[in-house]
Amino acid sequence: MDDFLARRKDNWQWTLLINLPDWVPDPLVDEARRAALTKKKRPAIESVRTETLHEGLRAQVLHIGSPPRTRPDRLRTILRQPVESGSESR
Repeated sequence: MDDFLARRKDNWQWTLLINLPDWVPDPLVDEARRAALTKKKRPAIESVRTETLHEGLRAQVLHIGSPPRTRPDRLRTILRQPVESGSESR
């Protein structure tokens, strides 16, 4: 947590998750990854993969603001309606 609060990003170990609609097939993701590698030779592109998460009950949360850059009275978290029961994130 210290590295996060001090913004020492080189020490972070993280995974970026993007919710894909169910109708996006894995071959399309593979094609997009190959196209991106052709344009940009960034090593992280090779790590792109699809993964299905089975999370159970959950809610969508949007946090607005960054503690080091935003006054405390301006920080807020917005809780949205619970995600539809039975849906899966991918």
